[in-house]
Amino acid sequence: MKKSIFYILVLLVLQVTLNGCIENYGKIASNPALFEAYKTRQVIPEYNYYYCGRSTLPYAVVGIDPKYIFSDRLWHKIETREDVYKKIDGLVQTPWESYGVTAADILDSSGNKIGIWFSYYYTTVVIVVPETNIIEVYNPYNPNDYRGI
Repeated sequence: MKKSIFYILVLLVLQVTLNGCIENYGKIASNPALFEAYKTRQVIPEYNYYYCGRSTLPYAVVGIDPKYIFSDRLWHKIETREDVYKKIDGLVQTPWESYGVTAADILDSSGNKIGIWFSYYYTTVVIVVPETNIIEVYNPYNPNDYRGI
């Protein structure tokens, strides 16, 4: 009896701890309509855009809703709309093209859209701190991810 109460308490503590850790994580969710918007040069104009990686070979391009503060320590701001499309073009033209570019919505932990994502990487870590509206999107590059190049 005492052991079962102990295990229940341990499970409750773990659940509360994990819920606290997860509440600041967002995610990316595939949205094929974004790729169509890119093709017709109709990506959301009011977003602030950034890329990570090399200037001629980016790993990802993100657009962030201006209501949020983007932690851009590993990202470079893209100043013009034309440059946004050039960076996305760089993704589409890469040797990884056969893997396909992922176009996705960036969502907070409640499922609210806070930005958009273009990359040949299909996953990354997104952290949103709701109290401060700060968003951090991790660089998706993994040097151990061999893609046959």
